[in-house]
Amino acid sequence: MGLKAGIRADKYQLSKTFKLAPRVSLAYQTSENAQLSVAYGDFYQKANSDILRFNNAISPENAKHYILNYQYANSGRILRLEAYRKNYDDLAKFDTDMPQLTSNYNSNGNGFAQGIDIFFRDNKSIKNVDYWLSYSYLDTERNFRNFPTTAQPTFTNTHNISAVGRYWIGNWQSQVGFSYTFASGRPFNNPNTDQFLAEKQKVSIV
Repeated sequence: MGLKAGIRADKYQLSKTFKLAPRVSLAYQTSENAQLSVAYGDFYQKANSDILRFNNAISPENAKHYILNYQYANSGRILRLEAYRKNYDDLAKFDTDMPQLTSNYNSNGNGFAQGIDIFFRDNKSIKNVDYWLSYSYLDTERNFRNFPTTAQPTFTNTHNISAVGRYWIGNWQSQVGFSYTFASGRPFNNPNTDQFLAEKQKVSIV
């Protein structure tokens, strides 16, 4: 069993604030080839520069991370499972389409992100073949920037799948490969409806 703990101190000169961010992680080896770990972290960052250029006194934004991780590695095979939750507070908000000098700013924004990540890689089961698979699920909503209500941000999507494989041809001293990715649609604002970010783009497959 291993324990790591620490604390980070940040002073933000523009907003004249001082923040302490504790972080801790605990790892337990469940078997010779497997490990289970949990972690907590408190993080702060200053608001984006497009906001600070008009209001440099706004408070730093906060995120609290909770992570549960399991990893198994043996004989060329790796399995990694991770579940997480992130809580966001003190997010910067403004009341215009874009940040500008006449905007009203505050730090009342909030949100969350939670999900799972799965990764598996195997280069032993099939001769001369190395492949890996990954899947991620994300459930997130925020009320920040100029959002009128809590919604899923446009830069996020819910499902992502990736598959990559390589086959080594010894006689040719070369390899061939393939890849496949799938991404569910991201939200967007449809001006023909009165719902905010209620529509989804088409899925992306490569």
